[in-house]
This record gives sequence, structure tokens and C-alpha cells, in this order.
Amino acid sequence: MNNVPNPKRQRQKEMRRLKLEQQRKQALARRRRMGLILGLAAGLLVIFVLFVTGRDNGSPEPSASATPADPSAPKPVAVMTTSEGELEIELAADTSPNVVAAFTQMVEDGFYDGLIFHRIVKDFAIQGGDPEGTGLGGPPTKTIDPIPDGFQYVRGTVAMAKADNEEAGTAGSQFFIVPDDSAASRLTPDYAVLGKVVSGLETVDKLNNVPTTGPEGREQSIPVETVTIEKVEIKQP
Repeated sequence: MNNVPNPKRQRQKEMRRLKLEQQRKQALARRRRMGLILGLAAGLLVIFVLFVTGRDNGSPEPSASATPADPSAPKPVAVMTTSEGELEIELAADTSPNVVAAFTQMVEDGFYDGLIFHRIVKDFAIQGGDPEGTGLGGPPTKTIDPIPDGFQYVRGTVAMAKADNEEAGTAGSQFFIVPDDSAASRLTPDYAVLGKVVSGLETVDKLNNVPTTGPEGREQSIPVETVTIEKVEIKQP
């Protein structure tokens, strides 16, 4: 038997080996690409399912309303320092969650610090919170909360001012403090309730008695001297 290697056969064998090795590498590369594609598709599917499930379960959107607080839970308090003294307002987070949330955010942003009480009508309303100081200004967005059934705007009530053509319960940044029980009979249930003064009614009395002026024949409601909201802070329960 002739054991001498055949060069031609050796070359053909080597070529087959190289071809098989190339096919194996190509197949491995295809499997890797397919694995990446399947993994990406699975990840996208998981994200989509979580997104849909979250929406179906009522996940909050940017414009979602605030959640009402437990009526029996302690409420946050706004401590307002004015040029006439200090007062504390217990915020109605249980009945006016949207208004209280917006007010709290403005307080934390320092929105009210340095603003004035631009309108004081004796025994009726002490109004402030307008960045323009004219009664026409306010934030770019507004909130709304329903007024509790049978609500009375008695002494110490703090409510949100609104334009006549706005829906009941609409609130921007302007608020008013009710200085006397007699105002209740003059105020219709249109004004979102921010809270009530729980400390500092003597400051409310001082504000109520600030001398005012105005155009002849019209409401005398412009303070003769500047009355300032020096700062407001929120105390959480």
C-alpha cells in the first residue's frame, strides 16, 4: 500500500475544513444577532406591559388631582407673618386638596414673601396674594375644588378669590381672610376654601382696621399705608 500523502487530496481536505469553520462562525454570529434582537423585543414588551398596567391601575399623570387627606388626620398649618403681626392658618387639605397643594407649592417657592394686601374692606374681606398688587395678577395655571355643602364664610375663614366669570371653586394665588361673621351673609358659596385662622385673630383685627381709601364714590378698599405679607411658611403635622 502506498502511504505517501496526496497533496491534492490534502488541499481539498483543508479547504473543506476552512469552509466548515467559516460556516460555523457565521451560524454563531447569526445566533448572537438573533439573541440580541429577541432580548430587545422582550425588554420592549415588558416596558409596554408595565406602561399599560400602570395606566390601567390609575398611575398619576402630571395633571392628576391631589388626593384628599383623611378628615381625621392632623392638618398642615401656614404660618403667615405680616406687617401687622403673625397668624396661623389651618389648611383644609381634606376638602380642598388641589387648592392646598397648589398653595403649599407657591409658599415653598417663596411666591408670597413680600407681597401686599391690596384690598381691605372692613368687616368683609382682607385680600392679598397678587404678585402685581392690583387684584388682576396671579399664577399662569389655576386649580379648582368644590365648596363643601352648606359652607359659611365666617370670621377666620380663608378662601381663594376668583373672577366673576370663573367657575365656582376656581383658585389662583389670591386669597382673602374673612374678618367678621357678618360677611357670611354677603358671600355666595363660590370661593374655594383654603382653611381657617386658628391663631392670630388679633392680627386679623389689626388688618381689618387698617385705614383705606379709594376713588370718590367707589369702594374704599386701598390701604392708606402698605400692608405686607413678609413671609409664609408651612408646618406639616
